[in-house]
Amino acid sequence: MSWSALAYALVCFTYGSFWLNGIRLAESFGVFVFLILFRLYDDLANSEIDRHKLQRSYTKDSKAILLKRYFYLLYTGLILLLSFHEARQAILLISFLLLCEICYYVLFPFRKIRLLLPLLKYPFVVLVLGSQDPYAIFGLFLIFLLIEYRDEDVISKFMALPILFVAYALCYLNNQDLHVAIVFLILSIATLLVNYKRARYLLLFLYILNNVAL
Repeated sequence: MSWSALAYALVCFTYGSFWLNGIRLAESFGVFVFLILFRLYDDLANSEIDRHKLQRSYTKDSKAILLKRYFYLLYTGLILLLSFHEARQAILLISFLLLCEICYYVLFPFRKIRLLLPLLKYPFVVLVLGSQDPYAIFGLFLIFLLIEYRDEDVISKFMALPILFVAYALCYLNNQDLHVAIVFLILSIATLLVNYKRARYLLLFLYILNNVAL
């Protein structure tokens, strides 16, 4: 999934509709910038363990230092820009970076947990945009967890099923529309059992579509 499409999908998830206007377009662009910045942050955090990937420029010390400077410069610019629009979002951005610094420092050595750290940015985004649905936010995180763990072969497709069930159960708890959740759950199970790797991202689309439809 492209980063621009993912940014728009997260905005739609937050508001529960695919309706697009100028404000949501601007928010989608802001989310896109944020996601790209934290993709860079994660790459830099993995620079040591990615040394064997010769095609990755961020694994070189001199390049990594330069990219870190760019990251903090651009992130500071994003915070300043947001501070003129909404101070709450700027404070949350600062807090999120501090949280990431702590989590990456403490939890990075543990592989299964390390795979989850880049996923924190997705529930954070919908929280900053104003989502008041903690069940849906946690369910969204579980869907990303499921995709990541399957991509890295941490769990089998059958071990992934309970995670999928919990994510959709959270939708039912909040919206009480069991019929809609069951339809999308069945579609998601079929998608999960497909061996084609790229099909896993359809799980995210189905989950977002499920929440918009509820």
